Amino acid sequence: MAVLILLPVVLLFVMWAYMAILIFAVPWFGHYCLQALADLRAERATPLPHAMDGR
Repeated sequence: MAVLILLPVVLLFVMWAYMAILIFAVPWFGHYCLQALADLRAERATPLPHAMDGR
């Protein structure tokens, strides 16, 4: 019987925890991916050393 009483409380807590993790993880992951993309673009923008000597 106690399980039926505590089930809504536990479900609400689990849903709240999941949303809190999602809310903080999405911006962090987006920032990480955008930084990695910027690094990749910067790496590709710089000429390779052997391209400078005409080979």
